[in-house]
Amino acid sequence: MGLVIGMDNHDIACLDIEAMYDFYVNTLGMVPAYPFDPREQWFAATAGSTTLYFFRGEGEHLPKAGPDIEHNRPGLESLAFLVADLDKAIAELDGRVEWCGDAETWRHPNGSWFYFRHFYDVEGNKLSLSEAHDIRWS
Repeated sequence: MGLVIGMDNHDIACLDIEAMYDFYVNTLGMVPAYPFDPREQWFAATAGSTTLYFFRGEGEHLPKAGPDIEHNRPGLESLAFLVADLDKAIAELDGRVEWCGDAETWRHPNGSWFYFRHFYDVEGNKLSLSEAHDIRWS
């Protein structure tokens, strides 16, 4: 076994805690990890076994990443959320999120494939929905 055994959490600095809470909890349906008090200027929400922590940051937000990773700045590209049915998830979120490109399929020579679509949160962070068909998990 390697040193790293899984993901624990991700921290996200943001400008508007309440807008981000509304987006991640009410729009995406993530589950609050702790009771939310906007006066505390942070919250945490879970997606599967990973918790995202949101904290109030300062300064100018980085520009939005585009759909093509090869033309984006180095650094964290996006966070991808697993969904059981991408087309159903797209239909549910259409009109509620800003999409970043069309749905795409990526195939690996080992037979794994992923059907995904990028979108932005309310502060311009790039996210993805991914329907994973990964033979490593079979």
